[in-house]
Amino acid sequence: MKPFLAICLAASLFTVTPAFAQFGQTNLLPQQERDAVRQGRLLSLGEIYNMMRERYRGGQPVSAQMLDGDRYLIRWEVQGRVKELVVSARNGQVLSERG
Repeated sequence: MKPFLAICLAASLFTVTPAFAQFGQTNLLPQQERDAVRQGRLLSLGEIYNMMRERYRGGQPVSAQMLDGDRYLIRWEVQGRVKELVVSARNGQVLSERG
């Protein structure tokens, strides 16, 4: 029974890890970042993802990390190609695009 539980635990760690990879390091504490989103100073990552889906006619996020408190580096897959986007967290504007 113990080996089965160990295998289940290990498998769950591999499925949870990508979710953690989408959140990057910021200059803000997590509570400060949440407050900035609530107060409307920053867009949530979900809102930015919705903007990217409209802009690129679909696609999905591969990963994201906060660069400096107001910009995200987002890797976005569209039709099998991965683009690296630097996006403003303040207004969702794509500041640079590679790929």
